[in-house]
Amino acid sequence: QPSSRTPRLFDDRPRERLKRVGARNLSVTELLGLVIGSGSAGASALAVASRLHDHFGCSLRRLAGADVSALEAVPGVGTATAGRLV
Repeated sequence: QPSSRTPRLFDDRPRERLKRVGARNLSVTELLGLVIGSGSAGASALAVASRLHDHFGCSLRRLAGADVSALEAVPGVGTATAGRLV
């Protein structure tokens, strides 16, 4: 398991894994990372996705029901990312 300091291999990025193994084999965090698209300053899309997943108690139902202000309360989520998620 790579540490958070270890750079991800190109083939391990969600887009590449999606092509290689299909959506059904991606984690919820990887799928959220694909929707988010790009990260923010200092955080990758996967890191932001992980924060979102954790913030909403690992519940996609809770995340899907969140409003823009609740989403923006998560570090790394701005208006554009929140808009893609509502």
